[in-house]
Amino acid sequence: MRLIGDMLTPRSRIRASIVAFVTALTLLIAGPAVAAPAAPDEGDNKSLRAALEAAAKGHIEAKAKYDRAKKRQLELGLELKKLEDRLAELHAEIAIVADHSYRAGRLSGVTMLLNSGSPDDFIERMIGLETIMRRDNRQLQMLTEAREQAARAKAAIDQEVREEKKQLEIMERKKRDAERALATVGGTPSGGFVSANSPAAQPAPRNPDGTWPPESCTVDDPTTSGCLTPRTLHALKQAQAAGFTRSAPFWATGTRGKTPKAPPAHFR
Repeated sequence: MRLIGDMLTPRSRIRASIVAFVTALTLLIAGPAVAAPAAPDEGDNKSLRAALEAAAKGHIEAKAKYDRAKKRQLELGLELKKLEDRLAELHAEIAIVADHSYRAGRLSGVTMLLNSGSPDDFIERMIGLETIMRRDNRQLQMLTEAREQAARAKAAIDQEVREEKKQLEIMERKKRDAERALATVGGTPSGGFVSANSPAAQPAPRNPDGTWPPESCTVDDPTTSGCLTPRTLHALKQAQAAGFTRSAPFWATGTRGKTPKAPPAHFR
């Protein structure tokens, strides 16, 4: 298995970090069902748990903020695209108005009024001229508003991008905090995460209704001299395909009413 954290995408790295934090917390917080005397390093364990909990909480909160910023950025991107399309339409309309005004000349409106044949015609032409001017002004106003909205959308997108970068930095800092906390009790970083290019695991076969078929220890265990259920063998092969090639056998001792079984493989 290749451990190449540097080749991960930001999204894969985020998911792997969260899994690592949650796994560490589960192993530390989970304890035996029967109360036992406090270990000599109980104080160290409490400090470690507190440090890991704080790091995990900060990491999860930063991840949530990052996701919100990413979603908002996508929404703003769609909004900006619509505004840019609207701007293009308005520019085309304004160009037609400008071309008409240039060809007709500034005195065309006055000339049109002076050429009226009667007072009623004069009033009708005056109303028509006012309507045209109002329409042109409305188009210019819409163009100005669309430009302002596009500028605000671009600024908002830039803000969300900065927020994403900020939250990614926080997540990386929380990851380092967890590694330092583990180092204080002798732990070391794993050296990286599973490559994002690892093959996806295939699910084990199910019944047509989605339930698991009953199985028994009927197939040879390739890692020991014992046996496995077909479903466990499938899981073993999928893990090996992902690069988990180390295994350690252990015995499943029998209990009342059960027959001791052969040692299944413990792969990791």
